[in-house]
Amino acid sequence: MKKPKKIITGTLVVATGTVLLGVNNASADGVNTDLPTNEPQVEVTATPSVSKDVTPTVTDKTATVADSNPEETSVTSTVTNNPSATPQENVNAIVVDSESTVATVPSTETPDKVGVAEIPGNYLTYDENNKAAYVKGKIYSYDNMDAVKNSPSAKDDKVQIVSDYGHLTLDESMELTNFAADLLNPVRQSVWSKNGVSNDAWKFNVVPKSVDLARRVAGEYNKDNFSIITNNNHDYNALTRAYLSYGIGGYQENYGSSSINNYAARKTGSYQTTMYQLKKAVFDVIITMLYNDDTLQNGGASVMATNDSHSNSLLYGTEDPKKYGLQPNYLGVAVDSLGQVHIINLPLQYVSLNNSQFLENRANIDDIRMSGTDLVVRGWHASDMSYFQKNAYVILYDATANSELGRVAYVPDSSNDVARVYPTIYGAEQSRFNVTFSLAGKDFAGHQLKFVLRYSDQKNGEGVYTDWWSDPYVFNANVGVVDAAYIQGSKLKISGWHAADASAVQPYRYVVLYDASAGRELARKRIQAVERKDVQNAYPRVYDAVKSGFAVEFDLSQIKKYVAGHQLQYVLRYASKENGEGNKTDVWSGKYSYKNEEYYIDSVGKTGSKLHVTGWHVADTSVNQKYAYVILFNQTKGSELTRIKVGDSSDSATSTLVARPDVVSAKKIYTDGKNGFDVYFDLAKLSNYSAGDRLQFVLRYSSDATGGEGSRTDAWTGAYTVYGTQNASNLDQVKISNDGLSVSGWHIADQSINQPYAWAILYDASTNQEVQRVTYKSTKRPDVKRAYPGAYDAENSGFSNVMFDKINIAKLKGHNLQVVLRYSNDLINGEGNRTDSWSKIFRI
Repeated sequence: MKKPKKIITGTLVVATGTVLLGVNNASADGVNTDLPTNEPQVEVTATPSVSKDVTPTVTDKTATVADSNPEETSVTSTVTNNPSATPQENVNAIVVDSESTVATVPSTETPDKVGVAEIPGNYLTYDENNKAAYVKGKIYSYDNMDAVKNSPSAKDDKVQIVSDYGHLTLDESMELTNFAADLLNPVRQSVWSKNGVSNDAWKFNVVPKSVDLARRVAGEYNKDNFSIITNNNHDYNALTRAYLSYGIGGYQENYGSSSINNYAARKTGSYQTTMYQLKKAVFDVIITMLYNDDTLQNGGASVMATNDSHSNSLLYGTEDPKKYGLQPNYLGVAVDSLGQVHIINLPLQYVSLNNSQFLENRANIDDIRMSGTDLVVRGWHASDMSYFQKNAYVILYDATANSELGRVAYVPDSSNDVARVYPTIYGAEQSRFNVTFSLAGKDFAGHQLKFVLRYSDQKNGEGVYTDWWSDPYVFNANVGVVDAAYIQGSKLKISGWHAADASAVQPYRYVVLYDASAGRELARKRIQAVERKDVQNAYPRVYDAVKSGFAVEFDLSQIKKYVAGHQLQYVLRYASKENGEGNKTDVWSGKYSYKNEEYYIDSVGKTGSKLHVTGWHVADTSVNQKYAYVILFNQTKGSELTRIKVGDSSDSATSTLVARPDVVSAKKIYTDGKNGFDVYFDLAKLSNYSAGDRLQFVLRYSSDATGGEGSRTDAWTGAYTVYGTQNASNLDQVKISNDGLSVSGWHIADQSINQPYAWAILYDASTNQEVQRVTYKSTKRPDVKRAYPGAYDAENSGFSNVMFDKINIAKLKGHNLQVVLRYSNDLINGEGNRTDSWSKIFRI
C-alpha cells in the first residue's frame, strides 16, 4: 500500500466589495475579505497542486466512555479517493494517494462565461401578463408567490410568534435559512446548469454550524449596535470576531436592511414579530440583491449587470466566478436587533482550506464488549462533513499489524444527548452507532486495535471521507478458574472456565493433568465448550467468554503414573494445534492433593459364635493400594485376632466384597465402586478372644495382595464388646428316682463362646464336697433367648433330666445340696477355663 501524501494548501483570496442601496424598503450589501495578512496568500484554482514528499502528521487521542453526557476527544479529518486505501492517521489533512488526483469538497470548473439566471416562473410571482418577468426595479410580492399561497406552513407562519428576532434561536434561524435556500436553490441550479454543471453541487448546504455562524455574526452586530444605514458599511470587527470564534481567519457576508421594526433607524424597542414577517423580510432582501440592485458602477449589484457582487456571491458562490469558479456554499441567515438580515454563504473550500473549527468532527467510544466471538462497539460520531459524506462506517484497525480487520456500515441512530452537548454539529441528533465485528480466526490478541469512525461519500467507505481515530485498545486477556476438582468413584472430575483473547486463533481447548510433585504431565483431555453467561457478565471484553466453561474427567485407575497424595495442577490451555501444542495460552491452577479417607460401620451383630460386621471404606490411596482387608483386633489384649482379605474366606472368617453405588455418588473420594464389605468372624475359633474383650475392626487398603502388608492405609473403628460377662441359670426341676437325682433348667454364659463344654456338678454344701459331675447336651430354650437376647447362645442354653446316677440318696437326705452349672473348655473333666453358676440350696 502506498503511503498517502499531504496536499500543500493555500489561502483563498476573495475580492471585497461594499454597496448600500435602498430599494422597496430593502437595502443590501455584500462583503468577502481575505484571511489575516500575516498568513501566506496563495491563489487557489479548481485543482490544487499535490506535494508527494510530505508525510501526514499522526495523532492519537484518548476516547472516553460516556452515555448520558457525551464528550469527545480527538478530531481527525482524513480525506481520500483511493478505494483500496487503508486508514491512515492525519490531523485536518486532505489526503490523496500519490497516483490519484485530489478529491476535496464538491467543486466545479471555472466557467468561460457567466450565464443569466432563469428562475422558474412558478416559484416567484408572475407579472400582470402571467409571464415570468424579472425586471430591474420591479416590486415582487411575497404573498403572491405560489409557494406561499399554496403552502399550509406559510399560513402557520403568521401565528408563529418569534419573541426576539434579534436573538433568534437555532431552530428559528434554521427555519429562516432553509426558506432562503428554497428561494435561491432553483436560481442557482439554473445558473450552474447553463455553465455545464450537471451534479447537485449548486445546492446550498444548510447545516447547524453555518446557521449558528450567521447567529454569531448577528450577535456581534448587536454588541456593537452597528447600523449599516448609519455607517454605510459592514461591521468588520463584528465579522472578524464571529468568524474567529469558529477558527476562520477571514469573513464573508451579504447583508440587507429590512422592513422588520419599520427599519432599524426607527426602532421602537419591541423585538417580537412573526415567522411570516421574518420570511417576508428575507424574501425582500434576496429579491433586492438578485434583481433590483444597481450595477457596480452605480454602487449596486444586479444579475442583469456585469461584475455583480451580490448576485454572483449568492448564485455562483463567489463574487468573481470567472476567476475562482463556481463554489458550493454553506448558507446561514440571521437577523440582528436592528432588523438587519445577515446572509452567510460561505464557500465550502474556504472553510476546508482555512483549517477552521467550523467543520467539527467529534466522537466517542462509549462501550466495547465481546458477545461470543463478536466485538460489539457502541458510541457516537458527529461530523459536519456528514452533510456531504452520507455513508457511515466503523473500521477496526490493527495498529500493530498495520492492517484493517474489518469495517461495518451503519445507519446513525437517535442521539439527543449528543445534540444537547453539540447542537451546532450537523447530524448530532442522529449520530449513535452500535456495530459488531466478527473476530473469529483473527489474530488480534496483544495487538493495539483502534476504531476508525468514518463518514464517506462512497458506499464502500472510500472516496472522500472524514475519520476520527480512537485510542488504542489492547485485548490480551487470559483468565481462568477451576471451580471444582474432586474425585468421585475412579474419576477425577474438574470443572471451571477459561477465557482468552488468543483463543480466536488457538481454537483447540485442553485440560492438562500435571503432577507437580514428580514434575511431569500425567494426561491431557481435549474439552468442549460449556456456556457460562456469568463469566461473560464478569468479563465482557474477553473473547468468547460466554463459551469459556468446561467439565472434564480423568479416570485415575487408567493413569499408571498417578500417585495418590502427590500435588496436582491443572493446566487450562488454548492451542493452535489439534494435539494441544503449537502456539498456546495456559492458565495454571493452584496445587491439589488427594489423600482423603472415610468409612462407616453399618452394622455389628452376632449369631452364636459368629460376629457379623458390614460397612464401607473408601480412600484416595486405594488407587495405588487396591486390596481391601478387614482385621479383627482385640483391644483388651492388644493383639490381632484375625484378618481377612475382603472377598476371601478362611477358617475363622468369611467375607464378601459389596458394590456400593450410594457411597460412590455421595463421597468425593476415590473408589472403584466395590468399597462395601460383609464379614463374619467365628469368635469361637479365636483362641485369644474371651468374652468381655473389647474388639476393634481395622479397615485396610494395601498394596499386598496376599498378606495385607506393604504400603497400606488403615481406618480404625471404635471398640465393641461383643459378649460381656453375662452368666445366669435356673433349676427348673429336681427329681428323685430309683436311678438317682435328675435336674432340668438352663444356663447362659457369654464366656461359653470359648468354653463350649457344658457340665453339671452336684455339690454337698453340708460336707463341702462334690458328689458327682456329668456333661450334658444343651437343648433349645427360646424363652431364655427372649429373656436374654444378647447372651451368647441363649437359644441353646437348656438342659433336661441331667442324671446324677452314682450317688447314695439315703446318705444325702437332710443335707444342703447345690447344682453347679459350668461351661469349660475341658471336655475330659470340666476343668481348665470355666464359668460356673451355682443354684440355690435344696434338700431331699
